[in-house]
Amino acid sequence: MRRLWRGDRRHGAAVFGLLALAAGLAGCGVSETAGSAATAAALKAREVQQAADAQERVRQSLADAERQAKERLDSAEAAANGTGSGTGGAGNAGDGGQSPAGAEVGR
Repeated sequence: MRRLWRGDRRHGAAVFGLLALAAGLAGCGVSETAGSAATAAALKAREVQQAADAQERVRQSLADAERQAKERLDSAEAAANGTGSGTGGAGNAGDGGQSPAGAEVGR
């Protein structure tokens, strides 16, 4: 084997040069692949954050809708009981401000 290496010095240098070139090109491919993977990971992280933000907005909207529904229900119950809710709701607009029981008593 020693003899083969000594006899083909020019050939060995050419092979070494080709190996160095191949390694350099492979290194570029690896760095491009790593860069692409990092970009993909960053995009995925952004998607996850946007999904979490959207989920929070939906939760907030549901909480607001639930609060508004409860306020309307409370207002309607107060109007039905004749106690008034103090919010100026639309409960008894057509009865002259009297509850149904008070309207029957006054007749």
